[in-house]
Amino acid sequence: MPIRFRATLVVLLCLVCSGSHAQSLPTATRLSLDFSAGFTAVRANEGPGVCGCFYMTGGSGELAVKNARRTSLVLNFARTEQPNVNNVNQDLILYSALEGARYTLNQHGHFSPFGEALVGVSHTSSNYEYYKSTTAPALLFGGGLDINIGRRFTLRPVEAGWLFTTHRNGQNNFQNQLRMSASLVFHLHHAGWD
Repeated sequence: MPIRFRATLVVLLCLVCSGSHAQSLPTATRLSLDFSAGFTAVRANEGPGVCGCFYMTGGSGELAVKNARRTSLVLNFARTEQPNVNNVNQDLILYSALEGARYTLNQHGHFSPFGEALVGVSHTSSNYEYYKSTTAPALLFGGGLDINIGRRFTLRPVEAGWLFTTHRNGQNNFQNQLRMSASLVFHLHHAGWD
C-alpha cells in the first residue's frame, strides 16, 4: 500500500474517531489535534567506519492526535538535504514519513518532556549514480521538550532522536543518524481541556 494513501487513511481515521467520540466521552478522554512545523537537521556519515560526517538540513511537519492520558498518535514528515557532500560534488536529499506513538509527562504543565517511537519509510535522492534513488524502512526513537506558551501555541526548542535507515551505501546498507528538530506547535482543536 503506497505511503501517501496509508498516511491519508490514518489521518482520516483519527479525525473521524475524534469527532465521533468527543461528543459522547467525558472531558478526560477527549482528543486534541496539533500541527507543528520547524527546522530539522540530520547528522550523517559517508559510510561505515568513515567519519566523513556531515549535516543535512531542512524542515519537518507533524500532525499529532493527543488524548488526555498523555499519549499521542504522531504522523511526521521531514525533508533534509546537503548539496556537495564533503566537497565531492554529490548532493543528497533525505525524505522521511513516519508514524507512531508519543508519551508525554506533565502534559498540562508549563514544561512537558516526551518520548516517542516512530516507524515508516525514508527515501533518498542523489546525483551520485549508485545511490540515485532508494526507498527503505526507517525507525526513529527519541524525545524532546515542549514549553507551553499559550492556549494555542507550544514551543518545542529541542527534539532529538536516533534515526535508523537501510539505504544502499556500498558496504553494509545501515545508517545510524542523529536527527534534531526545533519547532512551533499549533493546537488546532482543543476540545474539553479548558
